[in-house]
Order: sequence, then C-alpha cells, then structure tokens
Amino acid sequence: MQGKICSKCHIEKSINLFHKNKNESDGLHHRCKQCCKEHSKIYTQKYDITHRNEKKIVSHQHRLTNRYLVFKYYGQKCAHCGIADFDCLSIDHINGGGSQHVKQINHHLYSWLIQNNYPDGFQTLCMNCQRIKVIENQEACKKQSIRHAQIRKWHRNRTKKIKLYYGGCCSICKCNDWEVLEFDHVNNNGGEFRKNNNIYNITQYLNKYKLPTLSSIGLQLLCANCNHKKEKTLKRKKIC
Repeated sequence: MQGKICSKCHIEKSINLFHKNKNESDGLHHRCKQCCKEHSKIYTQKYDITHRNEKKIVSHQHRLTNRYLVFKYYGQKCAHCGIADFDCLSIDHINGGGSQHVKQINHHLYSWLIQNNYPDGFQTLCMNCQRIKVIENQEACKKQSIRHAQIRKWHRNRTKKIKLYYGGCCSICKCNDWEVLEFDHVNNNGGEFRKNNNIYNITQYLNKYKLPTLSSIGLQLLCANCNHKKEKTLKRKKIC
C-alpha cells in the first residue's frame, strides 16, 4: 500500500487519509485529514475569539435588515391597535400554529418569509395584541379535554388575582389589561433567579410565599410591549 508521512504528526499513513491538493508535487496535502481537522478547529476557535464582537454586529445588522423588509411588506404598525413602535412589533401567524412552524424552520422566521416571497397567512401585530389573540383563540393549548380546560381556567383566575393584587398595570406605560402583563426581573437576572429558586411558574412562586412585595425580590409588572422593548434595548447595548 502506498503511504505518505504527515508533516504535522510525522506518521506514515495511507494516501487515502490525505486530502487532494494539486499545488503539491504528489497531488496530496502535506498534512493528513486528522491533522487538518484539528488545525481547522483551533483556527476557528481563535478566529471566533478575535472577531466575536464583529460577528455579533454583522449578525445583528442582518437581522435588523430582515425585520425591516418583512415589516415593510406586512405593515409597519399593528393591524389591531395601530401602534408603530418597531421594537414592539412581531409577525403573527393568522391561523395559529406559529410555535410549531418556527421550530420547523429553525427559528429563522424573517429569513424564511423573505426566501419564500412573503407568503399569505401572516400579519403584523404588537406583542400585546398577539398575546390577547393567543389567549382568546387558545392557540397555545395543546390539550382540549374538559379537565384541562378547567385547570387552565383555574390557573387563569389565580394569575388574574395575583396581577391585580400588584396593581394590575404596566410600570412603564400604565397599560391595565391584565392579560398582557408579565413579571419582569428589574436587574435582568431572570434565568439566574429562576434557577437558584427552582422556579417553573413565577405566579406559583409568588402565591407560595404569600405574595411578597415585588421590589423585595426584584420584580416589576410590564406589559408584553414594554417587556419586549426592554429586551431589544438590552441586546443592542450588549452588541455595542
């Protein structure tokens, strides 16, 4: 069997273990495939560290461009309430099934819409109106039995009581529709807070500890629009 010595590991290997390279005298790369793979991995890691911020900025600009193109086609304001704040807008699946569709396309909805020439069945909604639509149409309800409907009603009533107990309005815009209100972590440490306290449902946690003051645990009530806008602003600051 013909062989060749790798210039990296200095081991003689079969020529099948070398990539082809027409610039070499024997037509084979001077490194074996395994050494080329390891070198490529190290180079990629170094490149990612060196150009990490640059990649984030380029990726962010690409997403912004896609968002702009999509909203330019489907409408630059909410189809229901007319709000035109770019940070509060989202694309809604008119007939529902959005979460399943987004998973199928690997969470790249804006790119998918552009690549498929802006298909029908989508509309522009603000986060508040989208939340209300999902609740009214029960788009997030996978189980439709009577028992599960009763459980959802019980959870809904408990959530309503807790949100009304804490004022029932957004801390920023004063929106008083309890259905669109969310508990926001003021210090942006939601993941850490939930992990340390083993929390699955925040309203269940508040009920368990007899409704403590929100300021004592770093929470506030925000509507879906204000919460989404806050997240977008934080992402921009991290990138810049």
